[in-house]
Amino acid sequence: MATGTGALSWQHRVRIASSVAAGLASLHQIGVVHGNLNSGNILLDDPGSTAYLSEHWISTLCGGQKNLEQIVLDHQLYNSAWCDPALAAGSLASAATDMYSLGVILLELLLGRLPAQTMRPTAPGSLYKVADRYQGTKALLKVLDTQAGPWDLNAASILHKTACQCLNPSHPGRPSSQEVAQQLSMLLRMHNKRTKQKVVALRGMSDWR
Repeated sequence: MATGTGALSWQHRVRIASSVAAGLASLHQIGVVHGNLNSGNILLDDPGSTAYLSEHWISTLCGGQKNLEQIVLDHQLYNSAWCDPALAAGSLASAATDMYSLGVILLELLLGRLPAQTMRPTAPGSLYKVADRYQGTKALLKVLDTQAGPWDLNAASILHKTACQCLNPSHPGRPSSQEVAQQLSMLLRMHNKRTKQKVVALRGMSDWR
């Protein structure tokens, strides 16, 4: 996820997260599992605000469940850092396993780094435990990517909470892509509203000068 123009601001990162969740929700609504979601498969437009998903396994569109299972079990064709441990254990790709991958991407956007070797999910719930350590404003402030500029702590907290929900070791405990898309869309609307209010207030102050 790069635009060639340097580090992305936190506002851009929230927009990217919202776009990715919305794209995933569109796939899930028509019964399509992406199956290969990772930051390398996210394309950004020139401003870097809108994200597009690429490289989902076409076998999910063709009803090739057997082929999909073979692909999932072939670790050489799957990016394990973003992979739900359930897949490595032999489970089939599903909307819930896509949500795990989304959770890893949300952590990337917050921390500004790729999933480290030590963070790879060698056991169910391991990455969830790593993310859960950042609960609370003080802990989160220590790990946020400073290259994104001064973070809005409410936005950072919501992204972190959503990431933890997506990484829940229990598949039924994970939110749907539609729920995450709606939540992040609401976060964007609230931010845009506050920004407009600040602009109006600043204009009002300048009028009095």
